[in-house]
This record gives sequence, structure tokens and C-alpha cells, in this order.
Amino acid sequence: MRQLFAAAERCVVIYSSDRDSDAGADGVHVRHRRFTAWVAQHQPDWTLARQVPNEHPFRGNWREGSFADFYVYLPPTRQP
Repeated sequence: MRQLFAAAERCVVIYSSDRDSDAGADGVHVRHRRFTAWVAQHQPDWTLARQVPNEHPFRGNWREGSFADFYVYLPPTRQP
């Protein structure tokens, strides 16, 4: 996360879930983390400009939906 924000020039866009949960609940390769709390603590000058809900949320079939949403962060110099 530190490298992601350090490399950003215009914005940071994250496509992810934003929740903590047990590892392996959605497969051993998936680890849910509440990253917005990390951003608030470690990158407080960045602003969550928009959360775009998934148009195809997960409803039991991984081929038809996803648990992730888009989160768009703006740096201090690009606030709306």
C-alpha cells in the first residue's frame, strides 16, 4: 500500500473488498482487509473521493459477480 500511494501522481484506484474476514472463506488465495482504515491512518492527506459500487455484486456465482468495489483516492493537491 505504501508503494501504491508513493507511486501515484493523479489518483489511486483500488478494486477490492473493504472488510476484514477469515482467510480462506472465499478461497485460500483471497485475503479481505479493511484497507480504508489503513489509508486513514497512514495516508491521512489522501481523500476518498468516490466509492463505486460493483454493478455485478457476488450472489453465489463467481462467474457472474464479485465482492469488490472501486475506491478512488485523490492526493492533497487534487482535492475537488
